[in-house]
Amino acid sequence: MAHYVNSFLIDLGRMEKFEVVTMAETVTVKDLTFESLHTYWKSVTTGELYLPFDDPDINLRSDYAKYKQAKNLLATEDIIDIRKKYGLSLRSFAKLLGIGYSTLSKIENGVVQSTAHDALLRLASDPHGFYTKLVVPKSELLTAKELAKLEKVIKDMGGATFR
Repeated sequence: MAHYVNSFLIDLGRMEKFEVVTMAETVTVKDLTFESLHTYWKSVTTGELYLPFDDPDINLRSDYAKYKQAKNLLATEDIIDIRKKYGLSLRSFAKLLGIGYSTLSKIENGVVQSTAHDALLRLASDPHGFYTKLVVPKSELLTAKELAKLEKVIKDMGGATFR
């Protein structure tokens, strides 16, 4: 059964009815080529395909997720969950990882991380490893309040003993 949406189409200068269509396409992400299902809006009037106006990055995110899975890289959602379980801001987490804030932001928004970044994020997923290998050596990068809060979270996880 076909699914339809209505949205304003600038090309025609009016509201338009679109059929939501899915098609298999061959894509290449970095060094890997694979089949991926992509979603488009097909204008009922013109037959032209458009990326969904409400989520134009849907196909890109899907392709990156497949690439990450094939290359055994952490999924975007897992990366976000790691940071959130420690209650850290994006900036504080990036400081402790030793990577730029904008780099971490891009990774959390779905960009494919390097294998080096993936290794750091995997280390951070283990509370003990995160604390001993990343937090302790860089504790001066956090405020006293941030450090105390983080140590409590890690302690509650059973992840580390403190100095």
